[in-house]
Amino acid sequence: MKELQRLMDRGNEFLGTKVPIMCGAMTWISDVDLVKAVNDAGAFGILAGGNMPPEFLENAIDSLKKTEKSFGLNLITIAPNYKEHLRIACKKEVS
Repeated sequence: MKELQRLMDRGNEFLGTKVPIMCGAMTWISDVDLVKAVNDAGAFGILAGGNMPPEFLENAIDSLKKTEKSFGLNLITIAPNYKEHLRIACKKEVS
């Protein structure tokens, strides 16, 4: 049990969360509202950005950055807008 708690604590520290849980990116599901709800619950939300129009992605990142909570961003490398998505993520300093 001590080892499990140690691993959970490491997960919390790494993710910057209260609980070591990540909500994976699901296209058309993991939007700003879900990421905010997951983060508010103490876990780590991941935005599914791969199929978003670039302007939606930029607005979504801006909205999530206002919360000052950690979040992840999933991009799809074969998506038509991948290069633009990557440019936006770099410009917005999403890490």
